[in-house]
Amino acid sequence: MDSPLIESTTTPSLRLPAGRATAESGNAGGAAQGLCRRVEGVIRSYDEMRLQVYRSRPGNPNRIEFLSVGGARAMRFPAVGYFNQVYGVGEAELGRIDELRAFYAGASFKLYVSPDADRALVEEGLRSAGCVEEGHLVRLFHPLTPQPVPPWPVGMRLESLHPEDTDLFFRTYLSAFGAKTDNWEPALANMRLLARQPELKCLFAKLHGDAAGIAMLYFHDRIACLCAGAVLPWFEKLGLQSILIHERLRLGRHRGCELAVSWTEANSQSHRNLARFGFQTAYVDTIWVHGGKAQGGVS
Repeated sequence: MDSPLIESTTTPSLRLPAGRATAESGNAGGAAQGLCRRVEGVIRSYDEMRLQVYRSRPGNPNRIEFLSVGGARAMRFPAVGYFNQVYGVGEAELGRIDELRAFYAGASFKLYVSPDADRALVEEGLRSAGCVEEGHLVRLFHPLTPQPVPPWPVGMRLESLHPEDTDLFFRTYLSAFGAKTDNWEPALANMRLLARQPELKCLFAKLHGDAAGIAMLYFHDRIACLCAGAVLPWFEKLGLQSILIHERLRLGRHRGCELAVSWTEANSQSHRNLARFGFQTAYVDTIWVHGGKAQGGVS
């Protein structure tokens, strides 16, 4: 494992399925919908797990709250608008948008249509409620079939996170994801707690001993969820992302998982990276936003 990985630069644009959630797994009907439901469930669980961990801090200084509205689940993190989101919106929840407006107290929030819903009907209802489209996310799955081992750069090590590296790991995370440095300290106060969660595996990539990238893997319902993977900009051309993807798939198989799941912006570089390793589209989520442009943030 001593040669750098040269990645293709000719990956074509990826076509996205339209309409209701449809799995590209060769299954049909209930089997496909069941897969989409599991994909949505593990992604929703990961986001809620993070906020529950942050909310466990004494006094709940982040003022994180949750609200169930019918079959939908709303999460609120006033300081980090990225987390202001509602999963599982269906036909029954369209008449309860006012409850969500009150919960977010004037802040913007994102909504995702349930994989079980009549997508066209619900999306028309969201438009009528004043929501606007703000991009698309691909919800991806992988059957955890073995993949060829990519070449490793000379001097690279991939380690489980050691307690003494916790701050460096999450500073690398924030830097690789482009978080503004003035928000790092509040974010680190939350993120340090993630390192203690038994269902979350943190992997630290180092090159000649220097921090180079991070990867995280969330285990839930016999699914391995590739939930964060990023490389510092000055190491981007060495193929580290491919190694981070491959190793998490390998760990998912070793853990006895049935499926791997991830998500990313449609037609992004991350989408192409995952597709090269055999990830397929379960369904495409429109990001619906109520109350203005969705807020960003990393935490």
